[in-house]
Amino acid sequence: MQHFRSSLTLVFCLLSLLAIAQPTPREPVLLIQEQGKKTQYQPRPGQKGILDINGTLSVQPNKEAVFAEARRLYPQLFQDSELRSREARINKALRNHQIILGLMQQKVQGLDVQKKLVQQANQFLQDILSDPQLVADYEAINEAYYAQYRNDPNAPDPYLYAFDEFNKQLQVVKTDIQRILQKSKLKFSVVAYIRDKNGGRRVHVENFDRMEQGEFAPVERWVTSVSPEEMQKLQSYRDLAKGLNENADSVLQAYKQKVLDAYPSLTCIPKLRQELQASKQTLGPDMKTVVNTFDETETSKLISYGANLRKEIQATPASDVKKFIQVIDSMIALYNGAAMRLESSVGDTLQSNVHLQNVVSCLRQSAADARKLNLFIQRIPAEYLKKAYLASDEISDLVDTFGLDNIPDEGTIQLEYTGSRERNDILDVRAYLRMPQDSGQFSNNQIDQQLYRLTLTGFHSTSKVGLILANAYNEAPPPNTARFRFAPAGTLLLKYGSRRSNFYNNFLDPGLGIITASGDMDLDGRPEFMAGVSATLFRDILSAGWTWNFGTDQPTIFVGVHLPFNLPGVPINPVNSYGPNP
Repeated sequence: MQHFRSSLTLVFCLLSLLAIAQPTPREPVLLIQEQGKKTQYQPRPGQKGILDINGTLSVQPNKEAVFAEARRLYPQLFQDSELRSREARINKALRNHQIILGLMQQKVQGLDVQKKLVQQANQFLQDILSDPQLVADYEAINEAYYAQYRNDPNAPDPYLYAFDEFNKQLQVVKTDIQRILQKSKLKFSVVAYIRDKNGGRRVHVENFDRMEQGEFAPVERWVTSVSPEEMQKLQSYRDLAKGLNENADSVLQAYKQKVLDAYPSLTCIPKLRQELQASKQTLGPDMKTVVNTFDETETSKLISYGANLRKEIQATPASDVKKFIQVIDSMIALYNGAAMRLESSVGDTLQSNVHLQNVVSCLRQSAADARKLNLFIQRIPAEYLKKAYLASDEISDLVDTFGLDNIPDEGTIQLEYTGSRERNDILDVRAYLRMPQDSGQFSNNQIDQQLYRLTLTGFHSTSKVGLILANAYNEAPPPNTARFRFAPAGTLLLKYGSRRSNFYNNFLDPGLGIITASGDMDLDGRPEFMAGVSATLFRDILSAGWTWNFGTDQPTIFVGVHLPFNLPGVPINPVNSYGPNP
């Protein structure tokens, strides 16, 4: 017994140590809430989290958690408080060094300032002694001084030497602070995706990106039937999607040609030099110099840029939509920047010189045409761009970046505006810390990822078609026939989607509803109309219920097995040669 207690104590201690050794889980960076008409729903994060497939979601960054992750991943960027404290302490120690230097100068000139000098030196030492770190630095400075000047008759005053060394330290600290401030351009971004069996697509997060809303496609909650037209349309969409996926390259190539066809002609750009030369006919010497400088530094670049950019687009792979947007953005920036610089340099002269006005107008109009082209590129149908977007998880230029001090309080995702969705699609929301690089790009560090399954929560309806096995239990079956007969049936089911349990939604998934069937229970070759109630389980694979056969005025019970695949050799009810039952 004693041995058992000892063993139990040892196991308890080991478990306690293991519990203590477990790292504290980091706090989620993103808080996802579903916005109801009157209430908010907070799902569990992770694969077990469930959201309504038509929901409107609030995305709220936890700013304290963002800062905590930033300090963990980039500790070097958060040393400025320590450095600023050290800067203040050194400044305090050196606050009277100008006074001491002045008194020493007066002493050299033969003035009696010894008492004041001693007082100021004592104050300097008191400031040093009040800070352990400065004491250590002062001792190191003294050691270095005596090691270098111990027997040197021309040694500098030790106070002056100490002041000089502390000033050097102060400059180092200030340089470190500036370095940190330059690197403290850490940015925060939020991106979201819908992940489905075909891959996925980007989703607009209001306040966190400049992407357009997707197609408005609410998932119907109350389904009553599926029309033949809708079935045919669905098949057409399936064929279209398959064709788009298989022929994405050729489709994108066709859109690339449309981009080139829409490329602005920029007919006024080649005339810029001619307009500038004409503008100088009425200008004074100083303003002519300004125009000549603009002509020499800007015009050749402006004229060649449009033509070269068109060639660059021609050479860019059709799937690289991001590259198209980048090069057009650079063109917009170049022309707008040149117009702004010319307006600024010529000032009021612009109002009286029509040729300068033509130059500015040309540059502004060219930038506006380029902006229209950029919008055209961004609106290429999402299906065509799916492969390009999903080739990697690289963050789009349309995703906004925010400094850690100006992160928006909240973003919004409207799932109804994310295109076609199906039950069990995944909403993937991620948070990134982004550090700008010398190349102008960002290095991205993912600090949070939350995955939620989408389903129709609460009560909703769905329709099913399939085969049932019906039994007219009040009738005797015809000779040599089975008691259960096959009958095609359609069912309208009422279901309830759970917000808490994926096991319930994806495994049990019960339903209760109305069934209609067309069975030939008496085997006379004439189908009878049957209607009743049905209950289903295991995602409608199993069903059972009761119907009334309006052809024979008899009740039936039935069972059904709706497998998610077709079985060959399903028997078809034979026609009874004996005629109808009595």
